Amino acid sequence: MKPRETIEMEKEQLSRKIAYYGIFGTLAILAGYVEAMVPVPLPVPGIKLGLSNVVVLLALYTIGSKQAFGISIVRVAVSALLFKGMTGLWYSAAGAVLSFVVMSFAQKTEKFSVFCFVNIVKKFLAML
Repeated sequence: MKPRETIEMEKEQLSRKIAYYGIFGTLAILAGYVEAMVPVPLPVPGIKLGLSNVVVLLALYTIGSKQAFGISIVRVAVSALLFKGMTGLWYSAAGAVLSFVVMSFAQKTEKFSVFCFVNIVKKFLAML
């Protein structure tokens, strides 16, 4: 049997992980809501800035790829239920999976850091 202190530490670590998942998920949904409220002056219909993906990217680098993918899927599902409907669910899911594959590939090559991605997003926002 494990000592009582070890069990308490494992419970605390699990609670901390669950709290991080909730924080990242909430931030991703909130970023998606803010993004939906801000009109993008681009002539291509349906294109968005991807602020939610910045939160997923931070989750990818801080808590791992499986958990970040789960946060991305939860974000897509909740955002579709709240803001977009079923048609938006399929478009958002396709975009989330594609962007996650690119982010994971870039992370595994170790040629990009999270700061590189954030700087690219900031420069893109400054161009608007």
